[in-house]
Amino acid sequence: LDILSNPDEFGKWMKHFSTSTIIKQISPTDYYHYTVADAPWPISDRDNIAHIRIEKKANNEVIMHISSVPDFLPEKEGLVRVPESTGYWKLIPISENSTKVVHQALARPGGAIPDWLANLGVVKIPFDTLQNLHNWFANK
Repeated sequence: LDILSNPDEFGKWMKHFSTSTIIKQISPTDYYHYTVADAPWPISDRDNIAHIRIEKKANNEVIMHISSVPDFLPEKEGLVRVPESTGYWKLIPISENSTKVVHQALARPGGAIPDWLANLGVVKIPFDTLQNLHNWFANK
């Protein structure tokens, strides 16, 4: 959870992200997160504002709920604002040294991206992100 909610570490394991910052902190479990994704050429870079809510369950599971709030800040020139994204990270304790991580996300990236190009990343980007997270954590 510390890794997932730390914007300074976010770009070290999250695929294609150059900027990550908390723009409004309501509480340690409720905040607004701003990110910029470096898209491969010829796609324009995207920015996203997400409302993050962290729910701690009685069974020690933790769910990080993510939902976009595209109108939270004015749009920035040169970036395409992600109009819709939603998802979660679920952390399920397995043992003292092991945690099962489940991640689900759905996004409409905005702008003009051909379906064939968008679909190339549907499986690869989440897989690479989880692999990067695993590798980063193992080497920390």
